[in-house]
Amino acid sequence: MKIMYWRWKTRKNIRHVGFELIDAIAEAEGISVNSMRSKALFGKGYIGDVPVMLAKPQTFMNVSGESVGSFVSYFKIPLNQVLLMYDDMDLPFAKLRLLPKGGHGGHNGYSDLF
Repeated sequence: MKIMYWRWKTRKNIRHVGFELIDAIAEAEGISVNSMRSKALFGKGYIGDVPVMLAKPQTFMNVSGESVGSFVSYFKIPLNQVLLMYDDMDLPFAKLRLLPKGGHGGHNGYSDLF
């Protein structure tokens, strides 16, 4: 499974939770996230014996699809192997929601991916 995290920059603030999560995974698994492709910092490695890619986009929220689409296309990653993780201000603190499919729920950065 390829794992990608997409965190977006906004003009007024930067959401750090996603980058902290990807950094924690990278550190725990010994994956260096320091290469650049498709406007994203990324690293390749393994979690157990599963090959993964961890990515942190360097784009603004409303154009995140530009980075995601280009990255997925370049590396020929099947869409069923892409995991998007992002912060959702509508969820209570420390709440995690996993959805195998669905819509963007009004999240501007996520809607650009559809």
